[in-house]
Amino acid sequence: MDLITSGEVIEMLRISKSTLHRWISNGKLKTYRTGKKLKFDYKEVIEVIEEYKPVLKNASTKEEIIRKIKSLKGKYSNCGVSTEDYIKRKEKDMEMEEIYEKKHNF
Repeated sequence: MDLITSGEVIEMLRISKSTLHRWISNGKLKTYRTGKKLKFDYKEVIEVIEEYKPVLKNASTKEEIIRKIKSLKGKYSNCGVSTEDYIKRKEKDMEMEEIYEKKHNF
């Protein structure tokens, strides 16, 4: 089991510290203690990320991705991330991917 810190989880999931604490309280993420510190299983964090991916599967355009995300409105309300925030983050991610692909000739 690969354990990672809360800071790494926050960075990977692009969430706030308060959202992380809410997800722990709601049982969305399981914690492990190493001394006084809380750690998280890397694979479990990846599973949380993967929950969002099926929705985007087979989406070819930015507009289609946004439409699919909007169709989930409320489904992840217990996660502490609003649909609007998720859309903004996804748009930013797609822009960064486009820049990366252009820069590296993909």
